[in-house]
Amino acid sequence: MTPRQLRRRLLKLVRPVLPTLGLSILFRTAGLTAGIALVAIAGWAVADITDCFWIPSDFGDFESCPFSFYTPALATLAVLALVKGLARYLEQYCGHYVAFRVLARLRLYFYEKLAPQAPAAVLGRETGDLLSRVTKDVDRVEVFFAHTIAPAVTAVIVPVAAVVFTAVAISPSAALTLAVGLALVGLATPARGRRASAEGATQIRRSRGELAGQVRDSVQGVREVIAFGYENRRLAQLEATGRGLGAGLKATGRTVAERRGLNVLI
Repeated sequence: MTPRQLRRRLLKLVRPVLPTLGLSILFRTAGLTAGIALVAIAGWAVADITDCFWIPSDFGDFESCPFSFYTPALATLAVLALVKGLARYLEQYCGHYVAFRVLARLRLYFYEKLAPQAPAAVLGRETGDLLSRVTKDVDRVEVFFAHTIAPAVTAVIVPVAAVVFTAVAISPSAALTLAVGLALVGLATPARGRRASAEGATQIRRSRGELAGQVRDSVQGVREVIAFGYENRRLAQLEATGRGLGAGLKATGRTVAERRGLNVLI
């Protein structure tokens, strides 16, 4: 299956809980907007407070605005911080509700499709590999529903809205500067290490299945392993599979680290 076909199949599973997924997107949009407003209002308040200060030439004591000058800005920042935290919680709650509902459906789907084809469908497959697919591989789908769909949608909505607002409320040149930075983060950064990340993910999935099968066989057949003096060879095989899994994890971890570093830099 291509990634597009896989996404379509996964999205079909989410139809019964689409309203809850929509709420997750809505709350994430509200949280991101509140985060932007926190920075913008804080900057505006600092600029106004700086204008209000009067510092003598000898850098002695200075006069400042009365506390009532800061009150509206501080109150607004406090409310926005609470809104941002609450929106984050509700976004995560709705997203994980959808994810766990879909995981339950997906495991049933896996079994319903596999059971009628047994034993032909399982011949030549490691039991540990099948177990790994129905547990760890299915669990990875949780990331798609709880941590991918809402961020992907809001990664388009919020930046576009921010650029438009900046162009109207501040200046087109400021909006252009913002748009360039957002375009680099949204287009250039994801392209970094894309192939290595995909290959690493494939290696992780394959190695996990092999490792699960080898551990199962080693535990169930421990008497045979010892009787035939196969302990060292079996341990070496497990170690080699573990190294392959570690290499895949290292490749994907390196790519994630590089992307996050580039995002912060830009």
